[in-house]
Amino acid sequence: MGLTGWLKMLSSLSKKELTLDFAAALIRECEFWIYRVAALDSGGIKVYRFHAIKEIV
Repeated sequence: MGLTGWLKMLSSLSKKELTLDFAAALIRECEFWIYRVAALDSGGIKVYRFHAIKEIV
């Protein structure tokens, strides 16, 4: 899902939007996601989702 999100975001950018500062920020964020995906793929970290419902009395 993360990689699909990146693809959608990057494909929607125009050259006009890509300033040097914005491109640098994109690269930093992309590096973080590369490490996250690698850790998930290796099993080094896992993602869990908990869902709770509070009963109202």
